[in-house]
Formats: sequence, structure tokens, C-alpha cells
Amino acid sequence: MKEKILLLAVTAEQNSDHPLAKAVQQHALNQRVQPLPLASENSSKSVVGSGVSCQCSAGKISIGNRKFMKQLEIPLSTVAESELWNLEIQGKTAVCIALNNIIYGIIGIADKPKDEAEVVLKLLKGMGMDIWMFTGDNATTAEALANTLEISLDRVLSGMLPEDKVNKVKELQSQGRTVAMIGDGINDSPALVQAHLGIAIGAGTQIAMESASMILIRSNLKDLVVAFDLAKVVFRRIQWNFLWAMIYNVVSIPFAAGVWFPWTKMLLPPHYAGLAMALSSISVVISSSMLRLYERPRSLQEFTTEEEEEYHHFLNRSDSFSSDEESDPRIPSIAVHKSKDSYFRKAYRR
Repeated sequence: MKEKILLLAVTAEQNSDHPLAKAVQQHALNQRVQPLPLASENSSKSVVGSGVSCQCSAGKISIGNRKFMKQLEIPLSTVAESELWNLEIQGKTAVCIALNNIIYGIIGIADKPKDEAEVVLKLLKGMGMDIWMFTGDNATTAEALANTLEISLDRVLSGMLPEDKVNKVKELQSQGRTVAMIGDGINDSPALVQAHLGIAIGAGTQIAMESASMILIRSNLKDLVVAFDLAKVVFRRIQWNFLWAMIYNVVSIPFAAGVWFPWTKMLLPPHYAGLAMALSSISVVISSSMLRLYERPRSLQEFTTEEEEEYHHFLNRSDSFSSDEESDPRIPSIAVHKSKDSYFRKAYRR
């Protein structure tokens, strides 16, 4: 019975890139269950945020959430409703599988948080960020996950379609907030484009990575803390360089022009003036080069020796932040991604 349910599920999901579909595909692969061939290339139809229907030799297969079953007018028995509830309170995404418009089985897919998620969320909150969670899952599953990660329930929005996520991002932006959206799926892509900063997970879908302006190559959320901390360090360095260059020129240019001659009785020869100008540029370059000594926050120092070596290897690459060449799979950090338009998901105040 279980194998038949898995067979129907993977048959319907065989061409999908959705994270839940990939979970089904991987489990079927582990169980050596091969999907049935579809009746035709166009026999599979998906409804964003709801489910998928397809036609094969076994008949019409429909897989999706409660909403999808209701749209197809497929009734759910008391037993089915009870099983859905049991899976949802465990924090699992409950998916119904129907064959020829009759519920055949229900599967639960656990959206397990990354091991580092709870630590990263605490660190981001400590940086003054307001954490929100947008999900297409039902409220019961979303709240169970939020409680695990200690996310305030008034910051949890469930049952969201792609357009709902975009609208919420726009609402937060209209409140004067700078919004960073983190996602890995097709349904996250529109919101990734809308947000001030779209961040994709390296293991996510291709369309999500194309929509984002930054990609976490290792798919390790700790790199997110590094990215924000490094951005602050770089910005402070820019401010310092600007201040130093401004003071240097305000003092030196008048001196080279002879403005101070009536008081100092001294003139700066042209060749010395040229040297002074070159030294100004050199000092700024040296100051910027000090960024190579950057170390990730102490709160993230519990990495293994191998990870530290990979991290320093990444920092020492002069071309690490270029997206014009093929990425080194060993690079353990962030890549700046050139997007056509230029999770936990979050919004934070300026």
C-alpha cells in the first residue's frame, strides 16, 4: 500500500522543481520506486501553491493540499481529516493523493529546519532585525515550525501564494522598512525580486537563484550572518576612507596652492604635491586592503578546522565575488549574483 502511494506521488511530481516534489522524488529514488510514464507531455497540470494533476496509465492522479482537493471537488472523509491534522500538529506538510478523484492516501513531508537556523535567527534578532516567516503551508504546520524556531506567531504568515508574499513585502516596504527576502523555491521568486535584497539558497531552484541578487553558495544560514556583518564592516570602511580623503585634501590642496603662504612662508613644490596626491590614493588602497583581515563574528567561531580553512581560502581569492566565472564548489560563503532585476525570511527597519 505504501509503495503504491509513493508510486502515485512520484508519478505526479516527476517533472516538478518544488521543494516538496524534490523530497518525494528523493524518497522514491531511495526506495527504488520508478514513476509511471505520463499519458502525454502536456498531461500534467500544476496550480501554484496548491498541487499537481496528471494523467497516466493508472488513471488521473491528483496530489496537493486541502485547498486543491476542494477545488477538484474531491471529498475528504473524517479519517482523512484526522490524519491530516495529526501530521500538521507534528509540523509536517500534509499532502493528499487522489486517484480518479478518490482519496487514495496521505503523506507527510517534514520541513525540518536547518541545524543552524535557531542560532542564526537569534543572532539576526541581536542585530536588530525583525524576523518574519512566509510559507505556503497551513497555519498548524507553520505555527509548529515557528514555535521550534522561537519566531513570534504574529510574524508568521501561512497559506501564502506567490502574489501574497509579494504584497506583504510591498506592505513592509511602504512602512519605510528595508526588506531582505530569503527563499529557495519557485513560489519565492517574485518576492525575491520585489525585496530590496533577494537572497537565494544555493541548493534551491534555478529560478530562485536567477531572481535573487545574492546566493548562499554553501546553503549554510550562518553565512547570512557573515554577509550582513561583512556588509557593515565594508560600509564603515568606505565611510572612513571618504572622511580621511576629504580631510587630507582639504588641508593639502590649499597648502599646495599657496593659500597658507602668508602665514607659513612656505610653498609646496609641484613634484612634492604630485607625490602627496599619490600618497592619498595609496593610503585609501591600503585601508581597503585591510578588509582581507576580516574575521567572521565571534558568535560563529564554533566551526570545524576544515571549515575555517575553506573560509580563509575563500577570503584570499581575489575573484571570490565575481559571478562571471564558474563557482568553486568548495567556497564556503556568499556570492554576489548579477540578476536581470536587480528564508527564515525577514524584514528589518532602516
